[in-house]
Amino acid sequence: RTIVSIDLLAQPEHFQKSLQKSQQYHSLIGVRHILDEQAYTILSNHNVQENFASLNEVTNFIFELQLPLADESAIKVMPLLLQTIDKNKQLRFIINHAGFPPKIASKETNDNAWDLWTKQLTKLAKYPNVFIKCSGWEMQDRQYEISWFSDVTRFCLNTFSIKRVMLASNFPLCLLGKKLGNEVGKKNYASYWQDILKSSVIQQCSKNEKNALLHNNAFRIYQLDEYES
Repeated sequence: RTIVSIDLLAQPEHFQKSLQKSQQYHSLIGVRHILDEQAYTILSNHNVQENFASLNEVTNFIFELQLPLADESAIKVMPLLLQTIDKNKQLRFIINHAGFPPKIASKETNDNAWDLWTKQLTKLAKYPNVFIKCSGWEMQDRQYEISWFSDVTRFCLNTFSIKRVMLASNFPLCLLGKKLGNEVGKKNYASYWQDILKSSVIQQCSKNEKNALLHNNAFRIYQLDEYES
């Protein structure tokens, strides 16, 4: 399946042409415009809201939502983001990189950020057309602890339910850094997943839950079964 980059800020007529051109490809399943710290400026633009309405008209379409949810910018943008999601109920919003959760290794300095991240995700999870993809750990810390991965993933599971959570790799960036634990050498794609399988949150999952997180949910949400057929 294909997710293409698209300019939400484009004039609606140009946006429509770009979308229609992309739709010529059978693999297309959704689009992405990285919001990051500019999320409020982007979402408050009239063209953007009109273009979201166009995306909402496409059946079973995805918008990959990438922005940090643990800083001050998230507080400002959240009402507008929730309004956008609510107005476009047919569009599937997939949160990338778990909304960039803060590290919690030093609790004294990160309690507020962690609380903010959990609060914002709890709001987003109330909308059934919002899903979350857990990945990008190395973007916060190349030597992240697997216990942090477990804490983040466990919260996402408790908040969104197992059916709306996917585990992903952010390949090739997931290869940055050394292997976790006491193993020597650089991380490879296999060791990335082996570390995840050894984590406490995954160890506590049933076989069906593991299949959902590691394969079935992504297969269903990104409609890979329909594409293969």
